[in-house]
Amino acid sequence: RGDTEWLCDAAVQAAKRQKQPKILDLCCGSGCIGLSIALAVPQAQVTLVDCSEQALAVARRNAALHGLSQPRVTITAGDALRPNSIHDIFTIIVSNPPYITAQEMTALDRSVDAYEPHLALYGGADGLDFYRAMAQRPAFLLASGGLLFAECGWKQGEQAAQLFRQAGWKNVHLREDLAGIPRIICAEKL
Repeated sequence: RGDTEWLCDAAVQAAKRQKQPKILDLCCGSGCIGLSIALAVPQAQVTLVDCSEQALAVARRNAALHGLSQPRVTITAGDALRPNSIHDIFTIIVSNPPYITAQEMTALDRSVDAYEPHLALYGGADGLDFYRAMAQRPAFLLASGGLLFAECGWKQGEQAAQLFRQAGWKNVHLREDLAGIPRIICAEKL
């Protein structure tokens, strides 16, 4: 999707400025973001994490289709909502986590409701559960000066960015997607 292209592009541009970037694709789903970054940035080491074994199976098939394997690409199970559960240290975090609110879940378009796993969509009552976790009690370890890029819902940008500001992240700002909607949170770890 167009909004996710900008997320991927932000991470690729940041990774190209690093000598040996270690990238985490958190809530990777099918792996399209992390695998695209691995293809675009040959010096990158990319770890894809999701809590769904079904999603990880799809990500593994997609990695194989593109000839991506360890040690350049690692695909593993993990819980984005469990603090300090991913033990490697990364220089870039990229994530398109679940962000649909409880109210929005009741009115999903059939094209989404019938084909997308609800586990990949529901982000808590206000849709911000995963942003709270990433900002305040992350599952990952990010190197000092490391960068985070996360997609959010079309009405959530400022609320999600504020969670990172309140948690002490620096250079927190929003990038717009192709439609001009602020959808990509960019933040730097102190």
